[in-house]
Amino acid sequence: PSPPLSLSGPRRLGVGGGLWGAGRPRRWGAGAAAAALLAEAAAAVPAQGWPELGLLVRTEQALDRRDADAELQAIAADAAAAGLRGAELAARLHLAWRASDVGMAVESAEQALALLPQAEALHTDRAWRWLAPARARARGGRAAEAEVLAEAGREWLRRTVATQVPPTCADSFLHQHPLHRLLQAERPGRA
Repeated sequence: PSPPLSLSGPRRLGVGGGLWGAGRPRRWGAGAAAAALLAEAAAAVPAQGWPELGLLVRTEQALDRRDADAELQAIAADAAAAGLRGAELAARLHLAWRASDVGMAVESAEQALALLPQAEALHTDRAWRWLAPARARARGGRAAEAEVLAEAGREWLRRTVATQVPPTCADSFLHQHPLHRLLQAERPGRA
């Protein structure tokens, strides 16, 4: 059983806790527990202020559905209309990675790449900045462009390990994190 999100303090903290907490049960194959946490987080989204929280919860909820394409497109459009570039980028990166239609994946990847200089994807692993567009481009027959993106991501990993990760944690950072392992794979765009 998960603890309730009713934390003392601002409701946004409870929503953030639900977003963070939903990832663990999902990784362990307990999708129902993640869905329950996300439903609780959605109910706790403040009506006023912090509009990106609702978009992030919707994004996480969409990731649990087999056909999330339309919902991720709607979230990206809602975020763009509200000027919430970080939430828009997160939805577009996820859509680039998982869209069932290759054209939609490539289009979302290109939109995400255009947002990168002006936004950081909220509640989304940084490795998605390279992995999702690389995969979409590879699926779209643009393997050389996919490899350029993947190499930029590998360079980010090397730079981050060299400048921000203690030596005792470097191996874990590089090899235990599933997205970092994927980014280092020979052809991450084809994964």
